[in-house]
Amino acid sequence: MNNKGFISISVVYSFFLVFLAIIVSIILIYSQRRILLNEVKKDIRENLQISAKGYLNDVILASYGGKDNLEVVTDFNSINDGLYKAADESGMSYYFRGKIDNNYLKFGKDKNGKDMYWRIVRINGDESIKIIYEYSLDNSSSQNIKNGLEYNKYLDENGNYWIDFNKYDGSFIEKTLDTWYEDNLRNYSKYLSDYFFCNDCEESSIKYPAGSNNLIYKSAERLLIYDAKNPTFGCSQNVDKLSVSRKNLKYPIGIITADEVMFAGGLYNTSRDYYLVDGTVFWTMTGYDNSAKVGIGDADLWYVESDGSLIHSDGLGRLFNSVRPVVNLARHVRVKIGDGTIDAPYELSLDGEE
Repeated sequence: MNNKGFISISVVYSFFLVFLAIIVSIILIYSQRRILLNEVKKDIRENLQISAKGYLNDVILASYGGKDNLEVVTDFNSINDGLYKAADESGMSYYFRGKIDNNYLKFGKDKNGKDMYWRIVRINGDESIKIIYEYSLDNSSSQNIKNGLEYNKYLDENGNYWIDFNKYDGSFIEKTLDTWYEDNLRNYSKYLSDYFFCNDCEESSIKYPAGSNNLIYKSAERLLIYDAKNPTFGCSQNVDKLSVSRKNLKYPIGIITADEVMFAGGLYNTSRDYYLVDGTVFWTMTGYDNSAKVGIGDADLWYVESDGSLIHSDGLGRLFNSVRPVVNLARHVRVKIGDGTIDAPYELSLDGEE
């Protein structure tokens, strides 16, 4: 300030510079904090998204708007792609149907260290999740699978010859899948459920064709006779339920049922395109008949043709039928990442993985 009481220009300029520096500092601090806040918000969103994924069954249901948004299929002649519901013995099951593209799962590594890919079949009534291997096993590498007839072989009570019998437990395919499980899934057993498989061989009182003495199974009533299309997730005979806890399976692995194929989109002797169709021919574990038991024919099983048709055969002429492993995931498995598409399959949070 000069002697006349006026502030000099230099002082004003100095104050201005200090004020400007303070403003710049405030702006920088605000910008830094804004960036930090945005990063925190991003982390929170990502964490919320991870938390929101949660259990795989919840993620699947949420992607279709929740349980209350799902319908019951009443017309199996048509295919509407999506997720549907039907009762099973443990509650309500939610299953994929049609040529859907959001049920891919990457789970486990095979014995060669390669990722294994699966398709999700359904959420079981107890909230475990049934999945089927995306690929058929190499039927050329195993005579036990290559010769479809051997699926039905059973030693008679005298121990001196083989007859057709239609039983999965003790079959050559079971032994082949047990070996595959030991090679590829043994280290993932904690993520699997012991939910039962249904080797349905319940006998029907109906003679089909009419007037014959053929011994057919209930599956023929549900899936074929008189143009029937009434698949079920049930398994009415306890003897047909297979699981480790029931002591009729060594490992919790099996193959798909003919009813599950119809739920997915298959029909008897009808070319269809749905997510199980992969160009290979593979067995189901559902019996069609056992006329061999009454001495007039062979024991037939249902299988899936390369065009998606549901067919039954005793294995003669079906020398290259293969199998696709099926397991049930435990209901507590959590999704780590993915949306179920082929480019971003669901991946699970597994111990020891980043």
